[in-house]
Amino acid sequence: MKRKVSQELKKERNDKIKQFLKDMIAPTIFIVVVAFVLYKMATYEKPVEENDIPATYAYDGSTDPIILENNFLKFEMNPETTQFTVLHKETGKVWSSNPNMEQETIALTEEKNRLQSIFYITASEQTGKVLDYDSYSKSVLNQIYEIDKKSDDEVLIHFSVGNVEKTYMIPPVCLESEFNEYIKQLEDLGDKASVKEVKNRYKKWDKDKLAKADLEKFDAVKERYPIAETEVVYTLRDGLNPVAMNKLLKAFESIGYDMEKYQKDLELDTQQKSSDKPVFNLDLDFKLDGDQLVVSVPFSSVQNPSKYPITKITLLPFFGAGSKSENGFLFVPEGGGGIINFNNQKTTLQSYSSRVYGWDLCLIRDSIVHDPITNFGVFGIAKEDASFICIPGDGASYATIQADISGKTNSFNYVNAVYDLYQREQFDVGQISSSDIFKYIEQLPQDEKIEQRYIFVDSNNYVDMAHEYETYLKNTYGESYFKMHDDTSTPVNVEIIGAVDKTEQIVGIPVSRPLELTSFDEAGEIADELNEKGFKNVNIRYTGWCNGGVNQTVLSKAKPVSKLGGKSDLKDLSSKLQGLGYKLALNGITTLALDSNLFDGFFSYTDAAKNISEERMELHKYSAVTYALREGSETFYLLHTGLTMEYADNLREAADDYGAGVAFEDIGKDIPSDFYEDDYHSRENVRKLHMELLKKYKDAGKYTVVEAGNEYAIPYVDMVVDMDLSGSNYTIIDYNIPFLELAIHGYVDYTGESLNICGDTNEEVLYSAAYGAGLSFTVMKESAFTLQDTLYTHFYGCDYEAWKQNMFDIYSRYNKELGHVFNQKMTNHKYLAHGVSVTEYADGTKVYVNFNYTAYNEGGVSIAARDYKVVR
Repeated sequence: MKRKVSQELKKERNDKIKQFLKDMIAPTIFIVVVAFVLYKMATYEKPVEENDIPATYAYDGSTDPIILENNFLKFEMNPETTQFTVLHKETGKVWSSNPNMEQETIALTEEKNRLQSIFYITASEQTGKVLDYDSYSKSVLNQIYEIDKKSDDEVLIHFSVGNVEKTYMIPPVCLESEFNEYIKQLEDLGDKASVKEVKNRYKKWDKDKLAKADLEKFDAVKERYPIAETEVVYTLRDGLNPVAMNKLLKAFESIGYDMEKYQKDLELDTQQKSSDKPVFNLDLDFKLDGDQLVVSVPFSSVQNPSKYPITKITLLPFFGAGSKSENGFLFVPEGGGGIINFNNQKTTLQSYSSRVYGWDLCLIRDSIVHDPITNFGVFGIAKEDASFICIPGDGASYATIQADISGKTNSFNYVNAVYDLYQREQFDVGQISSSDIFKYIEQLPQDEKIEQRYIFVDSNNYVDMAHEYETYLKNTYGESYFKMHDDTSTPVNVEIIGAVDKTEQIVGIPVSRPLELTSFDEAGEIADELNEKGFKNVNIRYTGWCNGGVNQTVLSKAKPVSKLGGKSDLKDLSSKLQGLGYKLALNGITTLALDSNLFDGFFSYTDAAKNISEERMELHKYSAVTYALREGSETFYLLHTGLTMEYADNLREAADDYGAGVAFEDIGKDIPSDFYEDDYHSRENVRKLHMELLKKYKDAGKYTVVEAGNEYAIPYVDMVVDMDLSGSNYTIIDYNIPFLELAIHGYVDYTGESLNICGDTNEEVLYSAAYGAGLSFTVMKESAFTLQDTLYTHFYGCDYEAWKQNMFDIYSRYNKELGHVFNQKMTNHKYLAHGVSVTEYADGTKVYVNFNYTAYNEGGVSIAARDYKVVR
């Protein structure tokens, strides 16, 4: 006994020494940082501010339609407005980039300009002041754009956007020798008309040979063009109309007069001052790709003054918009999918908006009020007998899908995607300024772009739209990753909670220690009982098995929690599950450093991701009551991207040692940027890294489970758990549909939330039945009372002994009636009445679901309230 006490005192002493060393790290680094900051302040020199407003493009005045055409589509653009139509030859349906303004009855001037635009942008100052620009009033009407037809299936539009007049890139003044060279070059081209035009539009000034009528004018000429005092010059005559200016523009373009020469000539004209009004340049690329239209904006084409970074851009905001007189619907990617009927009269309700792949964890925010997320970025419109879907491709991780109905700000129903460009952070500097200050990223990734792909459908049915999306997925990711499963029973995910952390008093000192909830042996006992009850096709997701439990430390190594058993016990569990035909997936967190310090292999100053201000990205928990940061709660860190990739492989290697697969809590769901100066990773770059990682595992035959299931993860994983089936219940949405599930059913196993802790078990079962999902449960062997005085009260419903009979009953019926459909394609879905749906499968099975609180009895179909019925 004395020896045991002695060992505990020794451990306590060692823990205090470690804590002391840990506590000394921060003050030491703080002193070094302060010294560095003082040095930088002392040596700081304010940079000289330059006018970096980009030069503007100029419309050449051509009126001939721009036509792109192949066997499937005909694209026709009006060069005077840049508005266009797309003819889908198979259906004869013509889709317009903009609505018919004759049908607009309520829009104000600014909104009318937006309705006639093919894009609009938002720029921002350092103080956060927002500047909105639409392509119609700020580019087309100013004639500051150029059209460059690259081929029969591609056209590139160079846009300048701003409160400026059209700039003609022709010399305002030039030396006699240069002028004579221009004339000679035009003569060599045989362009007599241009030679005549240029000679007529410029006036020669030679101070030694002035006509009497020019003597009085020459003083003004010298003031404007000082070079005329010493050289013979030619100056552009004043008051030329646009027709004459366009003729000169074509003439000088033909002999290679470029921006460099133009800027040089501007320096000779004292009245040609650069405007201080912001101007923005960007390219829109339109390309026919077989039977699809692809529209993109290369980031390398985006130019803006450094004072006014472009924070958002919306592409083709009103493509295919429906009017008040048309019947149709908007499709939005809410949950599995949502339908907003045209003109549904919900004009007082919030517009639809959902961020593709969720919030970027490397961006600071001080509250979370409403955080809608979509795991697949698809939207569309159906009207008359046709429809289209639009799929953001490259740059999808920057997108937010938004939609609204007629009767609010305009007379049309529309859906589009708005993209974040220059990301920013907000700072409260109340001591030195009355307004907040924003810091932006330095530059857009020059090798990236945003892209939208339009796929046209010969149907106005959302099922056909979903099956077109299925085809897109196969073509994009490869058909080899979309093979129909051979499942003969319901896929089931059983998450077993191994250990959590609980604070204990050791000799009066609070110490966090693992609290055992389900040992490796007990997990095996649970699996045995499930097998006895007929459970098949089961994935055991073991959470809290290593590195301290659920609040896992970083995966610099993966060490099983000793209270759960030894390594041999975990291997025995894996072997047992294999014998039962079950899969074991060891859960891990790879993007966050929870409760981790130097002794766990984590040093925040080098291992944490950096935010835009180059500070360690420290994360917080938020209050469900106030929505603000939860005061007093422990903070944690976002990991540097390189470490995330390394820790994912560490988890995989550890799982391989135990003959198990892996389950990621974050990869496949979260996509955080990393603004680390020497190793920057954009959000889109991180998305591709995660996708490549999952593909590597898939190609190696490794078993992988992810949460939520972003689109790019689905082809490369074996199971998706906690998939959002129902969405956020936006009231502007008229009804939910299994759009995503229609596209992927049978190719990958997926489940909704855990039925015993989701809040409404029956609702989740109904959605699972309607959407072809498997079942999910979260359990622990210890009773709920064990969790008293911990931070894990949300696991109260996980008591296996208390819940297992419900679990057995739900599975028994569900699998008996639905177990045979998981190796089949979902072929149809429709609503028989409000709240009553039917889902059909390839073998003719029909699954009726009644979400209502009253029974349904119509057309020979009877379904009890809040129940499902399967007919084979």
